[in-house]
Amino acid sequence: MSERGALSVLLHELGHDAEASVPRLADVEGMFYQRRTRGETLQPLNRVIGSPVYGENEVTRPDRFPDPYMGKEYAGENWEPLTMAL
Repeated sequence: MSERGALSVLLHELGHDAEASVPRLADVEGMFYQRRTRGETLQPLNRVIGSPVYGENEVTRPDRFPDPYMGKEYAGENWEPLTMAL
C-alpha cells in the first residue's frame, strides 16, 4: 500500500474511532445522513460502482456523494460520510 493509501485508511479508521468516542458525534452524523439521503432507495454497492468489490449484502443510498461508499447503509447504526470525508 502506498503512503497516501495508508494515510487514507488511517484517517478513515480514526473517524470511526471519533464516532465511537465523541459524545453525540454519531447521532449528528446520522441526522445528516438521514436528511441527505431522504428519498434515495437502497442499491447494491457493487451495482452502483460497477465492480464486484463489496459483499452482496452491502448497500448504499448513493445520493450525490463524491463516492457512493459515503451512502453505505448499516441499518441505522454506523455511518460513512465523516470517515470518507477525512
